[in-house]
This record gives sequence, structure tokens and C-alpha cells, in this order.
Amino acid sequence: MGILDMEPRRVNDLLDSFFSFAHVKNPILDETSTRHMVLSTIMNGVDWSPESCLALLVCALGSLSTSFGPSHDAMPGTIAYNNAMAFFQAAQKRLGLLISSDELIAPQCLFLAGVFMMCVFQPLKAWRYFLQALAGCQQLPFLAPENQEKYHGISDGSHPQDHAIDTLQQAVYWSAWKSEREVRSTNYMPDFVNDMSTNIYPPFFPTPPAPRTEPDTSADPRREREQISWYFYLAEISLRRLTARMSAGMMELQAQHKDQQSFLAAMAAVVPEHEAQVNSWISSLPPNLSFGAPPEEDDTCSRSALVLLGASIKCETTRAQGTDRGGTTVTLPQGWQEGIDDIIDLLDYWGNETRDFGKIRTVLDQGRMPANGSASWTYAPQEYM
Repeated sequence: MGILDMEPRRVNDLLDSFFSFAHVKNPILDETSTRHMVLSTIMNGVDWSPESCLALLVCALGSLSTSFGPSHDAMPGTIAYNNAMAFFQAAQKRLGLLISSDELIAPQCLFLAGVFMMCVFQPLKAWRYFLQALAGCQQLPFLAPENQEKYHGISDGSHPQDHAIDTLQQAVYWSAWKSEREVRSTNYMPDFVNDMSTNIYPPFFPTPPAPRTEPDTSADPRREREQISWYFYLAEISLRRLTARMSAGMMELQAQHKDQQSFLAAMAAVVPEHEAQVNSWISSLPPNLSFGAPPEEDDTCSRSALVLLGASIKCETTRAQGTDRGGTTVTLPQGWQEGIDDIIDLLDYWGNETRDFGKIRTVLDQGRMPANGSASWTYAPQEYM
């Protein structure tokens, strides 16, 4: 396998890209031990072990992962893209051996395979991997009923090794859980329910890594990256749980109010409460994820991703404000047309990856200007219920 005949420096470059730009959104691995494992595997020779599968997936994602901005060097047809596909195809041959494994590395590999499929715009294939990863998590020890009490605050923290294992187990479980549902909600799955009100989130948050005992690690970029990763991870999960609660509350209101006008009035009445909850979430963010931080300081897109998630939940509360005519008016912010133009340019840039982007581009072209020439639309609420 010629692509694996790499110098340690090249492997380290792939590891740096993976942990800086891919792993930062779903910190399911321990960076230090993973770096050692990948380097050892590539240098000593790839075999059919789970460790080799994980190493290949890390290298595949490291080949594609770049900082936020134009990534011409990772486009289809480039050396980086071809290398990524070669790494992934080699990993695929080993994934089947992990389906029946009870080891933690099995769902970790399956989840990363799903992430890679999302990177190459194959969401349905990604969903299959996320689903298999979630299935592989069901036998993890921390999910056993007898172990659940310590995940609700009853733990003396006296077993650091157990803490580290718990962190990795919970991280891959949460990542697989939310990713499977996110992808499922945007695709038609005849035998899988897409009703967001049924997405009852697990009652616990994943356990962050224990504080490091090594002296003077404050300037270590790995420690800083781990901290930012977990800040983002927990902030995203808390926001999605808030979204799920709001969605469930709206469904309850719809069931309680049979006529449209009373339902819209009830929805409008809860908007201040929803907005207060969203603003409380925003104010709880750490400084390095603050919405007020300069975008140019966001070298991993973590803040950008949270801004988009926060905007989406704001839309949910805005849509609840009905007009006298029984519709919902959405007033667009200043500069919205330039934003759509930027998205269309982005779709053009990635247009060769999937035909679906052409359909999205058509819709955005049609929506550049409302029919009445104003900066707002009024939607009929039944279109969204």
C-alpha cells in the first residue's frame, strides 16, 4: 500500500489537521494516546486490527480537514482528496470486522467513517455508519442501569482511570446519538420516525476529561484544543436539548389548541420565555465561544457553528409570532441578500460533489427577493405544522 509509506513528519501533519479541524467538533478520542497509536501503526505496518482501521480513518480525515476558508488543495481530483479516499477505502475493508466487536474502538471507527462520508457529501451512507456506531454503544458499561446513578451526580471521583474510560464511552455515544438523529431528520427514512418531539435526549451530559496533573500545561496547544473542543461539545449538546424541549412544548400546544388562531396566540405567548432561555444559553458561553468574539479569531469554526445553531433556534421562536391574518412574518436582517449570495457562491464551489446542491441553488435564487419587494415574508402556518 504505497500511500502508507510515509515519513513520521507527514503522519504528524495529518494528525495535526485531524485534531485541529475534525476531532474538535466531536472529541471522541484521547489525543495523546491516539497520536502514539497512529504513528506506531503507520510506521510498523498496517494490518487487519481495529487499531489499523482507526489509524486509516484518522489519516483519511486528516487529509481532507483544513482551516475555515477556501480549501482548493482538498477538492476532488487533488492529491489530498485522492489520498483521503485511498485511506478510507483501506479502512472500509476493516470496518466489517468491527460490527460484532464489543470493544470501544468499534463505535469510534464507525462514527469516524460516518464523519468522513459527511465530508464527501454522502449523508445517507454517513447515517448508516452513525446508526451502526450507536448500535455498537448499546453494550457500553456506563449505560448499564446499575452504573447510571454515578452519572446523575453520585460519584466520588476516586478512580481517574475509570473517569477517562467513562469520558471516551460517553463522548462516542453522544456523538453517534446526535449525529444519527441530525442526519435522519434531513432525509426520508420510511421505517424511522423523524418527529423531533420524540427525540428524548439522554438524561446526562458526557463527562469532560479530568483535569491534567502535569505541571504547567497551560501553554500546551493540545490541552487548549481539548478544552475548546469540550466547551463546544457541551454547549452544542445543551443547545440541542433546549431545542428539543421547545419543539416538544410546541407540539403540546398544538395538541391543546384545536383551532389555528388560539394555537398561534398560545405560541406567541411563550416566545418571551423561549427567547429568555436562548439568551441565557448565549450568556453562559465561555469567552472563547462568545458570540461577541471577533470571527477572525475562530480558527476552528467552533464559534461560527454555535452562531448558526443559535440562529436556528431563534428562528423557531420567531416563527411562533403570528400575524393578524394567521401567518408568520419573518423580517430579515440587514445584509441578508449578500449572505444568500455568499451561500450560492459556496454551493457553486462545491457543486461537483453532489447534484443536490443544484436544487438548493435554484431555491435560493428564487428566494433572493420577496414578491412584494420588501425584506420580509409572511408564511401560512399550516405549511410548517
